[in-house]
Amino acid sequence: MGKRFRYVAGWLLGPICAALLLYAAAVIGTRPPLVAILAGGAIGVAGLWWSQHRRPRPEPPAAVDHTPVWTDYDDRAAIWDERVGSLGGALPASQLLGITAEASGWSASIALPPGQLTTGQALAATDRIASAYSVSADSVVVEPALSAEQNRARLLVLTQNPLRDVQPFGRPRLDHSTGRLPIGTHADGTTAWWRLWVPGSGVCHGLIAGTTGSGKSGLVNLLCTEIRHSGLAVLWLADPEQGESVPDWQDAADWFAGTIAEIRRMLQAAERIMNGRKTRRARQTWTDDLGRERKGRGYFDSTPDEPQLNVIIDESPDVLADPECRRIVALIGKKGRKLGVSVTVIAQVPSLAELGGDLTIRSMLSSTNIVMFRTSDKLSKQMGLPQDLPVNPANLPEAWPDGSSTAGLGYVASAGGRLSPLRAHYVQDPYYWATAQAEVARLEPAAVQDAGAAYATWRDRRVTGQDQLDDTALLGVSATADDTASPASPAHAASPAHAASPAPERDPARSAILAALDQRDRVHTGVLAAELDLPLATASQALRRLERQGLARQVRPGIWTHTVQQERAS
Repeated sequence: MGKRFRYVAGWLLGPICAALLLYAAAVIGTRPPLVAILAGGAIGVAGLWWSQHRRPRPEPPAAVDHTPVWTDYDDRAAIWDERVGSLGGALPASQLLGITAEASGWSASIALPPGQLTTGQALAATDRIASAYSVSADSVVVEPALSAEQNRARLLVLTQNPLRDVQPFGRPRLDHSTGRLPIGTHADGTTAWWRLWVPGSGVCHGLIAGTTGSGKSGLVNLLCTEIRHSGLAVLWLADPEQGESVPDWQDAADWFAGTIAEIRRMLQAAERIMNGRKTRRARQTWTDDLGRERKGRGYFDSTPDEPQLNVIIDESPDVLADPECRRIVALIGKKGRKLGVSVTVIAQVPSLAELGGDLTIRSMLSSTNIVMFRTSDKLSKQMGLPQDLPVNPANLPEAWPDGSSTAGLGYVASAGGRLSPLRAHYVQDPYYWATAQAEVARLEPAAVQDAGAAYATWRDRRVTGQDQLDDTALLGVSATADDTASPASPAHAASPAHAASPAPERDPARSAILAALDQRDRVHTGVLAAELDLPLATASQALRRLERQGLARQVRPGIWTHTVQQERAS
């Protein structure tokens, strides 16, 4: 009402004041005081009218920032609706919710239409999502929702990829309370883990896969460093290429094997350690948390007095092609967890063929530590892994746009592991960690005895080159010489029963076996091999030759006796 009143008054008072001024001038005269008063009133009313009807002065235009940036929720959600969630898009009818700024980009929740799309389909759409936002595939991370709902997923889009920087290894950081150690950094800045053991359960196995130059050797250097400095684990390292990938650990490992023959001896010693621990732990008495005295251990916890044994096998396809090595690796995979013996294999791709064609070995690895670096096989993401990878490892770039190497870029593919890409920590000076002073764990005396002479003398064999000879050659066993002994020799003529017996100095294995058979009525092949510290295959072959020569007899499968003992018994 006030604004309207002023508007009407501005129109009416001006003419009224002008009329009054003229009337006063005509009647009263033109005396200055009265005229001045009336003139002032007219001017005031005119000013009021002008203030109500003047044109407003235009305001200057505001400055506009033309810098292209993500402005708000609608920009990123609109791109999703148009290119991803639309009909014909990668994830039709899906929505992008809860967009949040991150240190290196932005994140959001993907809502999938229930009953139509699943989390797995969202993971498989990573490449198309990257295309929708015009970024590289390694800049988009799609993961399952923390709630495990199958119609949800998490999205991370990196505007600055932190994985392009080398992640330096600082120092050993194994957590003794959990058995976990950090091996790298995920794209969102969280830590990638490797587990050596699970408290109250046992040790963990592992698989590392990747092509040449992808970062496998760097991760092996890191694992060797952590194991050596743990004080709770012993490192046995096998590489049929003579340690070419990790040369600094040849002398630092508790046992290094650089040939198939030496690796076979190492694995046989590991099997004997497992068997010895199984026997001792079955009789072990202990007191539980409730003060009850119990007998027998059903799990393995690493301690300085009884550390776990970690066998790392590089170039594993060459090793697993050997039947004896393959048998023992599968055995460790099945039984080693509760006996404190673990095995980690390194291969180019996690195919069944690369793992010796043994389903047991691949199944054993599917629930433990698996790290996948860049591979050369397009089918790597489907090769029996516990979960689908969001990006095929074969599609990981070999170099960043600036030309620097992507070595160490990969995924933790184990069950329950993060599907976010990681960059493994790089050990810049592995020789320092291989030779630095540390509380290095040692096998318990009983395990050393189980490992036998092959373990005690491995360094001597490396110096003399005997580590390249197989066990038959080391024992002086020659099938050609054994089976072609001259029948005209005096020994043959004097004693038909021992006519084919070789000279003891040329055949210490069979001489030891004959002496052991002479001490008892019957003995199993495996027991005989363990007592004499012989490979099972060598003991079996020697017994077969003794049988052909009439010096031993198999009374039933696997059970042997000396022919003299058999004659006495009859």
